[in-house]
Amino acid sequence: MNKRRSSGYSKNKKENSVSNFEVLPISIFHEIFFKISARDIMKCKLVCKSWYKLLRDPTFAVDFTKKSPFTTFIVSTIPKRKYERLYLLEFSENGDIVSTLFKPKFPVWFEESPSFEVHSSCDGLLCLSVKIACIYNPVMGECIALPQCEKGFDVGGSWYILGFCPSMNRYKVLMATFDSIPTRKIVESRVFTIGIDDKWRIVENCFGYFSDWLDILPLHGRIHWIPESYDETPGEIRTFDLAEEKAGQVLLHPPGLAIHWRTVRLKIFNNQMCLLDNSVPSQLTIWTMKEYGIVESWTKDILLGSWFPSSACSRLRDLSTSVVVFYNRNFSIASDLVLAAKSQSGDMLFQYWASGDEYLTFYNVKEKKCSEFGVFSVERVFAAVVAYEPSFLSLEDKFMVKGIQER
Repeated sequence: MNKRRSSGYSKNKKENSVSNFEVLPISIFHEIFFKISARDIMKCKLVCKSWYKLLRDPTFAVDFTKKSPFTTFIVSTIPKRKYERLYLLEFSENGDIVSTLFKPKFPVWFEESPSFEVHSSCDGLLCLSVKIACIYNPVMGECIALPQCEKGFDVGGSWYILGFCPSMNRYKVLMATFDSIPTRKIVESRVFTIGIDDKWRIVENCFGYFSDWLDILPLHGRIHWIPESYDETPGEIRTFDLAEEKAGQVLLHPPGLAIHWRTVRLKIFNNQMCLLDNSVPSQLTIWTMKEYGIVESWTKDILLGSWFPSSACSRLRDLSTSVVVFYNRNFSIASDLVLAAKSQSGDMLFQYWASGDEYLTFYNVKEKKCSEFGVFSVERVFAAVVAYEPSFLSLEDKFMVKGIQER
């Protein structure tokens, strides 16, 4: 008798808790979820169907990237094994790190645990290359493979840039095929529209030479880059229009800034274009275009070398082989200090190498000081660090395609 009452009481209590959940405004739950990390949200999706449905809502996915207090980025690693891993790193406002390991599950015809490269990131999606190009959402654990493209000539390889075309409401992938090292000249360009095309289409080739592929970046329906040149001719910010599928307008850089691929890097943080200029010894100048396409909207922030830990500037490389971002304290050649991410508040996250280890430095804009973090149980060496906005939308919803490979 007591057991019956107890069982009935538990059942009624469970039903009441569910009904209480359903009557609360969705906006309240959104505000709660906005305060927690993407890793915890991935766990919350498994609690019940109501939470799963709530967290897959497109409105939540968009608002999360705007209101989340975490600065998030993806790290790809090259361990001693033959395959890479991905880490989702989330920095809270107080500097705490939340680290989540991903082992991408690729379509079944690939070998188990293949090696891969991170090529580009757009709207919470990663474009990877395995044996062919894939689009991968690490948060949802979904992956789609793009068709193979047979070339009629010998090539050194291909690089894939994922971008969104607002006028078509579609995602496109630009494939830049280059000849062998050391020239790295782009010899052919093709485009694939996800959800529409069944094969790659040849388009206008307007790229030239490249040494750092991670600086070819999508923003507002265009692909952006600074072309590489081997003379002292000032460069420019060129674009490829994803809607027109041809070279777009040249964006005007800050007045008085001489752009050269060796001293100026192109980055995109918080949906804004940034130029990292290390042409002046002892400082890093960060130019930010507040309004896209408006030359008068360029603003600059100057970071002095003295604000950084001495270890951040101790390891040196020759200019011809290093990623040129910042000068060392002797200001003769560049060190390996790389701006990886920038928060909405302006705080910055740098990555650098010292004494054979990998480090992260969190720079507080208000206090003008750095907090240093050591290696956090990830394998060396880091192949790429890219700014990342978690997406909780299914690839079927984003691309309107079927046959998604799930984890």
